Parts: sequence; structure tokens; C-alpha cells
Amino acid sequence: MRNEHVLFLANFTTNDAILSQFHVMIMLCESFIESLTVYLPYYPTGTNERCLNEGEVTTANTVARMFSNLPAAGEPTHVMFYRLFKRLTLILTFKIR
Repeated sequence: MRNEHVLFLANFTTNDAILSQFHVMIMLCESFIESLTVYLPYYPTGTNERCLNEGEVTTANTVARMFSNLPAAGEPTHVMFYRLFKRLTLILTFKIR
């Protein structure tokens, strides 16, 4: 893996999956790679950005901080994810027609 560009396809559907994949991303960053790009087709914690009930925990900020604290690889780590909104989907559908 030394001096290689790595694309990591992540799947954050459960908390167990998030934590285990962060273990792998940390190992990759510590393996002297040239760059790391994390592709997340869906960011499920992004919908839980505010507490509506007492005792709830917001998770979007926590996961973002975990990404920010990944060990430095050769180049900055890039995180790509898509977040679709109903309004955006409707606009795209309208423009395609």
C-alpha cells in the first residue's frame, strides 16, 4: 500500500459498521499511502443534526469530527458523499425532461 492512492468505499448503515470502517481507515492512513479518498454514497447520520427530545444524541457532528481526526496521509484525506433532498430530486427530474 505504500505510496498508493486509495479509494475506500464506505457504508455507514450501523454504528458497528461506522466504527469498524474507521479502524480500517486509520490503518490505511498509517500505512504510508499517498492519498485516501473516502466515498460514502449515503451519510445516514446527516439527518440527525439536532436534538428534538431530551436524551437524544446528535451524531452528524461526532462522525465529522472522527473524519477530521484521521491520521494524516501523504495528501489531505478527501471525503465524498451525496445527500439528496426531495426538492433537489424534483429539480433534477424536471431538467432531464
